[in-house]
Amino acid sequence: MLLKNKAFAKFNDDEQELIKKLLKRDPTDVECALIKALWSEHCSYKSSKNCLKRLPNEASWVLCGEGENAGAVDVGDGLACVFKIESHNHPSFIEPYQGAATAVGGILRDIFAMGARPKALMNVLAFGEPSHARTRYLLREVVRGIGDYGNCVGVPTVGGECRFDASYNGNIIVNALAAGIVPHDGLASAAAPSGSLLMYAGSTTGRDGIAGAEMASRSFQQNAITDDRPSVQGGDPFAGRQIMQASLAIINRRLALAVQDMGAAGLTSSVFEMAAKGEVSLHLQLDRIPLRISHLTSHDIMLSESQERMLFAIEPAKQKAVETILNEWQLSHAVIGQFNEGHRITATMNGKPVFDLPTTIVSQAPVYDRPQKDIKPPPSMPRNHHLIVKDDHHLIQQNLTSILGSHHAASRRWIFEQYDCHVMTDTVQASGGDAAIIRIHDNGRAIALACDSHPRATALHPMHGTALAASECYRNLCAVGAKPLAFTNNLNFGNPEDPHIMSQLAQSIEGLRDAALALDCPVVSGNVSLYNETDRHAIMPTPVIGGLAVMKDMTQHAHLKNLKQEDQIFLIGESRGELGASLYCHCHHLARDFAPPEPRFDEEKKHGTFVRHMIEQNITHCVHDVSDGGWIMAICDMICASGQGVRLHRKAHLAEISLTAWLFCESPARYIIATAKPQALQEQAQKHAIPLVPLGVVEGDTLSMQGVFDCPVTELIRLYSQWFDDYIDGREMP
Repeated sequence: MLLKNKAFAKFNDDEQELIKKLLKRDPTDVECALIKALWSEHCSYKSSKNCLKRLPNEASWVLCGEGENAGAVDVGDGLACVFKIESHNHPSFIEPYQGAATAVGGILRDIFAMGARPKALMNVLAFGEPSHARTRYLLREVVRGIGDYGNCVGVPTVGGECRFDASYNGNIIVNALAAGIVPHDGLASAAAPSGSLLMYAGSTTGRDGIAGAEMASRSFQQNAITDDRPSVQGGDPFAGRQIMQASLAIINRRLALAVQDMGAAGLTSSVFEMAAKGEVSLHLQLDRIPLRISHLTSHDIMLSESQERMLFAIEPAKQKAVETILNEWQLSHAVIGQFNEGHRITATMNGKPVFDLPTTIVSQAPVYDRPQKDIKPPPSMPRNHHLIVKDDHHLIQQNLTSILGSHHAASRRWIFEQYDCHVMTDTVQASGGDAAIIRIHDNGRAIALACDSHPRATALHPMHGTALAASECYRNLCAVGAKPLAFTNNLNFGNPEDPHIMSQLAQSIEGLRDAALALDCPVVSGNVSLYNETDRHAIMPTPVIGGLAVMKDMTQHAHLKNLKQEDQIFLIGESRGELGASLYCHCHHLARDFAPPEPRFDEEKKHGTFVRHMIEQNITHCVHDVSDGGWIMAICDMICASGQGVRLHRKAHLAEISLTAWLFCESPARYIIATAKPQALQEQAQKHAIPLVPLGVVEGDTLSMQGVFDCPVTELIRLYSQWFDDYIDGREMP
């Protein structure tokens, strides 16, 4: 037997053999703890790394596609946008306020660690069914945590997504995205050079968050809420703002040779990453680290995930200049080590050796090809299915209003109102549209950001579902008039040791690869969150896709609320009657096991380019992408945002599919576009061979289609607005 101590026993036999081979001896208890953290799923990506290699991350406009804290993309005029999305699912389920708050703090540090000033935040949330005992509490506390941190640190939260489903009863989703702007020559790296000093800066180190990375790398049991609470970090947004301002000052003045935030696994992962990337050695003096409480052990110091902490590699001659900035911002700091030639990291505490490990322990973490189980693609919905051929006009209006007033489609305004979306005054367009728009330069340029997921489709067909989520993200960016440049992703799945779930993950990554290649949007950053399950009940597979786009003239943008009286409304793209994985079927518990639509990347690119050109040419400033609920729900979104009525043409209905399928199908690559220049739009569509269907006109105070439905705008707005407020206030159980 290889087992020498209880700590070593936590590794499987193959891992024990590998550790002994790398160290040429048995590890100490502290070394076991450090390796356990570094080799955790959360830090090493040992189940997903081989699959992730398939994702494209290079293009002429990509400045940094892998290997650093976040991706960096050229957005013109010598500027780069740094952006990334990360998860904090496990901590947020246990302690929702702090879990969500530290999700924001952590993703912000990833951005300013690269020298970029954060300009915007977004989030993607998923909770259990509304009637579940913890859902309302979790929702309130997560939103409060996100709002308090973002509002206090002074970075606008400009959009996101929130969904409910029973699969999230035991594990919620909290994914946070951040984006920042930096000159090309201001990008910072985490690679530490030989001869530099290691400066610790920020909050003091305490016991909070110890073993957080390991907690995020395993499934939950029912007792997780109480047993794992000590592993959740606590955030301090005011300290977060202090360390952000100080870090940017240090980087902008060229005082740092390398920068790394302290996130998962705390000091352990940070120092190993800096040394490994710089191909240098490091000696740490742990007794120099500023502590929140006395008598912390070396184990606690190395694995604490206390927040708002940074590491800087600095030249000895610039130590005083760095300390001056840190003192100005009233931050604790200390030189805790020095990088030199070699490939080992050693540490002492009060003069006594603590550990001695090779820097390669990070890169030599085991990587697994987990067993996979073939996932049989579901059948397509038959053309003669009753949902396709049956049209009951009375039921159509009833279905329309019931979906609009349900928790699936109702306005998320209550959430957005908790966030400051205009702090820093660079927000051009925030929550409530297809994508957020943020000003980046005095010459009128802007970036656009969007986040999307499609768990229903991904559960049925992981490859197509993920590709459809990426396609929707692409459409959302095009719908405001911005040119998509890159994707980031957060892959939220259950236990990868389950062959079915591992297959979902692998196929999802293939779907993202297909979309990224076809849409010319490389995947420049991301995160994988696995083991999202409790008592073997896994979440729906939830790959979240974040998109970045650039806008040369921020005044040339569109919004779904810009409906004007007498505008003509058109549908761009083909409606093929596809109801598989649709919101219509989900809300009515119908035909849930049929395949989602196939992605159509060529159409996405062609139609997206056309929409952008129509916005640039001032032919339209009112566009909305078609996604959940089909084009009729997109029209309802536009009506509720603008307060305008719409009269739809019954004659526009395509004879080859039923009226129900035409209204509610979720065929991809489609947009609703409203214009006061219908002739110009039609001429351009004909010139570029774009499918264009005239749907109706903006007039009156109802949404109507002769002989089918007639809904007052005031009633639609009431339905759309009421559910969420009632739910939050406890006035109504869904």
